[in-house]
Amino acid sequence: MIYFDWFVLYECLCVLLPCLLYFGLKKEKGGHAYCVCLFVFLLYVWQVLSLTGSGGIDDIRYFWQNDGVSGILRGPVELIPFSDLDISFVLNIVMCVPLGFALPFLWRDYRKLSRTVLLGAGFSLLIEISQLVNHRATDINDLIANTVGALLGYLLWRLFAACLGERLRKTTDGCRDAVIYLALGFFGRFFLYCPFLIIGLLGI
Repeated sequence: MIYFDWFVLYECLCVLLPCLLYFGLKKEKGGHAYCVCLFVFLLYVWQVLSLTGSGGIDDIRYFWQNDGVSGILRGPVELIPFSDLDISFVLNIVMCVPLGFALPFLWRDYRKLSRTVLLGAGFSLLIEISQLVNHRATDINDLIANTVGALLGYLLWRLFAACLGERLRKTTDGCRDAVIYLALGFFGRFFLYCPFLIIGLLGI
């Protein structure tokens, strides 16, 4: 159990540290409420990357050593939409509802439907492409479900804003910030999270 907890913490730090470093260097002034909400958002990004099993540089190294060239593009690819749907389709929708809600909640630039949905789709596509290097499937149905989830999250935020008002002030360049935080979280995990390497070095 201790072994598992340490790797969970390690993965979390790989996602959060690049984002927090950017936050510190940027010296963003959004108030305490904004900082807390942003930190919760980053924890959510970590959980999405962890649950989806996004690929990383360690997968490429590990599968290259064990399988040779076939390990570079290891995961199966499904490009036919709405084939073999199961409960995971619904779960993928639910998973991205918080993303669609958080983007306009934190950044005024994402209070346009098109921007929120496109960023949600782009983040999902990045994860799906990364799964080519590990054992997870790259599935167009996951991309569709995640995009629908972002859309539903945005609509939920619209309802929230209509009832309670828009509580947080905008950042000066919120459109860029949202992309940077998602990219830093993803690439932090992609390049820094190397469990196979550590297990090999420790002989676990």
